[in-house]
Formats: sequence, structure tokens, C-alpha cells
Amino acid sequence: MDKKLLFFDIDGTLLTEDERHYFVDSSKTALMKAKAAGHQIFINTGRTVYNLDPNVLQVPFDGLVCGCGTQIIYQGKSVFHYSIPADVCRAIRDHIGKMSEKTHVVFEGANAHYFNMRDVDPKVSHIREMCREFDADGVLDMDREDIRFDKYVVFGPEEELESLKDLFPGFQYIERNFTDYGMSYEVVPNGYSKATGIEKIREILGYTKEDCYVFGDSSNDLPMLQAVPNSVVMGNAPDELKRIASFVTRAVDDDGIAYALEQLKLIR
Repeated sequence: MDKKLLFFDIDGTLLTEDERHYFVDSSKTALMKAKAAGHQIFINTGRTVYNLDPNVLQVPFDGLVCGCGTQIIYQGKSVFHYSIPADVCRAIRDHIGKMSEKTHVVFEGANAHYFNMRDVDPKVSHIREMCREFDADGVLDMDREDIRFDKYVVFGPEEELESLKDLFPGFQYIERNFTDYGMSYEVVPNGYSKATGIEKIREILGYTKEDCYVFGDSSNDLPMLQAVPNSVVMGNAPDELKRIASFVTRAVDDDGIAYALEQLKLIR
């Protein structure tokens, strides 16, 4: 099939990860060229729909794979959504709530994010304020009885976080690089990943793995980078990801997306 499915991570792939956190102009232009060439373009992100940066949505993506595969939106309609059962959400919240003040958490739902509103940690405060800018009504207190989320991020002392694996084994604990906190995990229900999101899109549209191209830069991109033969890793990615890539492009702020699409003959 000449027309391809192109899947893009956000942070570090479409948006820079420095304090500017901006969408590179050449990337926007290249994505529009890809659409004009007949390819379908998708966000494939760990972020839930609620937390999508409006700057990214300036580009009319054909679909969104969000929350590490827990929700899929195609042509503006949600075609799949898995949310952690309410009783499990409360149990996780209650357990983390009993940990020391050195442990911090953000519970990520499709329509809201839940925070310990008393937590003044700089990273938590930054995420909370960013969410308020997106949609202030979706910034909620984690003490709510109706808390419901699809995944979460937790960071703090390793000995505290390790207890989560024993008590809640039905999850993947993806190590992230919040190095100032001892240990950090992006926690996703078992059976869901950026790769499973691609599989569901392929099933809906009837494309092969060879028709898919994925673009990423970090550890939670690993499943999708391994899922298809056309794996593009950004120049700002760690070396362990570059070693498994079929193509290593330039850094995100060095026209990496445009360069990759041109070199792979997906745009002119």
C-alpha cells in the first residue's frame, strides 16, 4: 500500500523538552505535507486526551492514540477506551496517600487529572498549572470518591514505590527519568501500550505492519518502536533506543521530523 500510517510521540518528538516546549515549524509543515500526500497521521502518546497540548492539535491529525493505548480516537470519535476500574483506582490512591511526603503522584484520566492539592513539589506544581491552562475544570483533588483514571505517574523513594508492584501486579511499571526523586514510574494497565494502539488502528483500517512508521524518543515508546519494522528514533533519544531503530533522525529542534519524512521518501 503506497499510503502509510504515521504515528508520532509528542514530548521530545514533536515538542521540544526544554523550557520552551514548542512545536517546531518544520515539523508542522512536514506533517501537513504527509497528509497532502495521502498518508494518515496519528498522535501516539502517553498523555491522556485531557492533557494534549493545544499547540500539537493545530495540525489536523487523523487520529489519537492516548494514555499509552488506553484510548483511541479516530476521525474525531472515540473508538476504544479502557479505564481502570473505580475500586482499583481508589485502592491505588489510598495506598499512595499513606506514603511519605517524598512520594508524588499524578493520576491521569481522559477528562481530568487528579492531584494531591497540598503537594507543592515543583514538578507536580508545574504539571498542575499546565493542566489548568488546558482546562481548569479538569484539575481535581485526588481525595474525591469518584476518582477514575486510565494510568498514572508516580515518583519518590524506591523503597516506597516498590510496594506498588507487590500490591498491584496488574500493571506495567515503566521507568522514567525523573532522577531527582530516586525512582519514577509511568504506570499503565497490563495489555496496553503504544504498540497495542497501533494494532487496533491497523485492524480498523486494514493496514499491515509494513505500512506503519513510528517516531519516538523515550522509554515508553519502546513497545511501538519494536512493533513495526519502520521505527524512527529522534537524535535526542538515548543510545539504547537508537540501537533498535531502523532510522535515526536529527534532534527534534534540528528539524528531525522533516528530515526523517524526506529521507524516507514519505514527503517531497
